[in-house]
This record gives sequence, C-alpha cells and structure tokens, in this order.
Amino acid sequence: MNRIELRGVIVPSEYDSSWAEGYIAKGIIIPESRFRSMLASANKKEPLTVYVNSPGGSVFAAGEMVNAVREWKAETGQPVTVVLGALTASAASAFAIMVADQIKAHSNAKMMFHGAWTVSVGGAGMHGDTAELLEKINADIKTRLVSKYGMSPETVTEWFSEGREGWLSASDLVDAKLASEIISDASDVIEFAPDALGEIENRGLGIAAFLKTNTESEINDEDGETDSGDESGDGDGDTAPDGEPEDADTPADVDEPATDSDDPADIGNDEPAAVIDPTAEAIETARQEARQIALTESGDVILELRSKLKIEQETARKLQSERDQLRAANDKAVAALTKANDHIQRLLNGGLSFSASIENWQQALAECKGDYEEARRKYPDAYRAQREQDKTSRK
Repeated sequence: MNRIELRGVIVPSEYDSSWAEGYIAKGIIIPESRFRSMLASANKKEPLTVYVNSPGGSVFAAGEMVNAVREWKAETGQPVTVVLGALTASAASAFAIMVADQIKAHSNAKMMFHGAWTVSVGGAGMHGDTAELLEKINADIKTRLVSKYGMSPETVTEWFSEGREGWLSASDLVDAKLASEIISDASDVIEFAPDALGEIENRGLGIAAFLKTNTESEINDEDGETDSGDESGDGDGDTAPDGEPEDADTPADVDEPATDSDDPADIGNDEPAAVIDPTAEAIETARQEARQIALTESGDVILELRSKLKIEQETARKLQSERDQLRAANDKAVAALTKANDHIQRLLNGGLSFSASIENWQQALAECKGDYEEARRKYPDAYRAQREQDKTSRK
C-alpha cells in the first residue's frame, strides 16, 4: 500500500535531529521535514493514503506539509486519501481538510477544530498584530470548511470562538460530509471477562464502552454473595430492605409490574443483564480526562524537546562564534601575506632587479624587447630621464 503516517505533535524542521530521533520513532513528534522525506519516497504511480493520529502542533509546520502534498498531487496527478486515527485535532485537522480528496474515519476517530493560539510578548501593538495573524490563520481553515465541505458558517464560527472547540465523532464526520466512510471494527461489542473488569478499575483506566456480560453467570462479591449492584440487597428477593426475611408467599413481590426505575435492584435475576450503556456524563468525563492526560504528556515532551533544542542551539551559536573568529583571523593573515607579497614584488621589479645595468631609455626598451609599458615599469629612472630630455629638446 502506498501509505505514509503522520503521528504525534507536528513540529518545525529544527527538531529533525539525532537527539530527537527516539521521539520521532515512537510517534511522539513529527518534524515537517521528516514528513516531506516520507512523501518524497512515496510511489508516484499510485494513489496515496496518509494516516493521521496527531493532537496538532505548529500551524506553519503543518502548512508546509500541506504545500508538500499539494505539490506531490500536482506532479503525480494521484489522489490523496486521509485516514483518521483515534485523534486528529487542531493543526492536524487543518492538514487533513486541506489535502484530502476523501477522508475516511475509524469508528473510534475524533476530530477537533479550534481557533489558533500562541504566546506573544510586547505592548498593545504587538499583541494586536498577533491577534490579527491568528485571525488570518483561522480564516483559512473556516473558509475551507464552509466552501469545500458545506459546513454551516454559524457552526464553524462557534467552533473558532475564544475558548471553544468543535469535536466530531466518526458518525458526526459522515453526517457533516467531512468523511465519506467509517472504517468499522470487526466487532460492535467489546467483551470482558468478569475478573478483567476489576483489573481495569485497579489500573485506573476510564473506559467508556459497551460491556457484554454473560447472562448465565453472576459476579460474586468477596463474601460469595450475589452482588446486584444495590447495597440494600433487596434486588434478589433474599431479604427485605430492613434485613428481615421476606415471605415467599407474599404475592406483592411476585405480581408487581415492572417499572422504569434505573436501580439494578428492581431488575429480577431472570432478566438478561444484556448491555450496560454508559451515560453521556460518564463518556464526557472519560473524554476530558483522556484529553487532559494526552495534552499533559504532549506538553511535557515538548518542554523536554525545547530544552534539548535550546542546548543544541547554544552549542551551535558557540561553534559559529568560534568559526567566525577563526575566519576573521584567517582573513587578517591572508591580507597581511598579500601585502607582504606585493611589497616584495615591488622590490623585485625595482631596485632588486638583476638585469644588466642600463644607461638610457633606448637600452631600457632594448632590454624589454621594445615593450614600452614593461620598460617603463622596470626602469622608471630611465623613463623619467628620457622625458626630461624630450622636454628640453622641445624648448
């Protein structure tokens, strides 16, 4: 398959260095220049697939990636399909919509758009210029969403409002016509063994999923009693709410019609456990926690990389300063040598001439085989004497 991957935080080309290779290999960061190298190696005779799983990053680095893909498409005439992994956000989302001829999304894909942001240092004018730049960046993305994908201008404007974000699931992407296809999982249900659920909780994994339980088995608590999910224990008919044994002949508990209660104790054991559907609140909490963890980890990595980059830049500046000093010393030495050589040449062409002594200008011309300029340069005294003699003769 003709495929390249865009994984991790999008960073400028200055991060494409040996000290950052481990982060690049693990998919933590993706320098713009590294992406261009992968694109240059892609097969130009086949359509291209770009797999994206990135929280975003540098707007301008992502813009250069967009330019590279557009040039590749113009050169090859091949279409580009963007496949969305679990997360495509910020600058990565902008990249996707700018280059894709079609977008496909995995069933668990999430795509996010928001306004560009940065940090500026300066006065009111500086901050005003920065705000104007950010709005220009936002305008490019908003225009694309509205013009190519037919998104509602009001919706897009809301996404790019201060502090807002526009999140889209795979189905949302298809409904909005941003994606043409959902790449479905082979199974619609994730099955967990009963003992695996406790392990998941112990590890602190907030998983929002559909859990299919075995309708013929029961999950027992540590005391070996059936856990109905209600501390009162009134769900199994074993005891009354006050802890006293219930009368098995009492018809009230047998014939009472089912209610819409959400309490698991109200569901009889002969009813299938079926599917536990997590609430919207739980899903939102899990999403926020996962995003916060991802952002924190990405931020820590970027801070570490920036620290290493600063050290490398300081070393480079020191080496450049040393090179400049050596170059200046070399230029000074060359100038001194040139000056000394010119002085020697003048001496050799003048008083240190080892040619036969001449007495007049005619002999000087003869010595130089009639070359007037050479005779004048080598025998200036004879030349001046001849000029004085000519002046006297004319008088």
